[in-house]
Amino acid sequence: MDRCGMPLPARPLRLQGPPTIAEMEDALVYVARLVSAGYTVYTPIMDRLIEDLRVARRADPVARAEAVLAAYNRAGGLNAIRAMNE
Repeated sequence: MDRCGMPLPARPLRLQGPPTIAEMEDALVYVARLVSAGYTVYTPIMDRLIEDLRVARRADPVARAEAVLAAYNRAGGLNAIRAMNE
């Protein structure tokens, strides 16, 4: 727990190189919890993380493919994938 009573991210932070998408997601969840607990001073950081994460996902082909599949699955497309594999 940090000083605000919020749980810390599960993964240890690396101190070198650009952050990974997973690290950015952890940071976004952490900051979102702070903002939702009333620490609205962190809202600009949350907004920046949202934008940086969007840009990073757009640049990562695997993340883009996962986003397409997630949207497809939410729309009920999983049955079509299963039918193709039978």
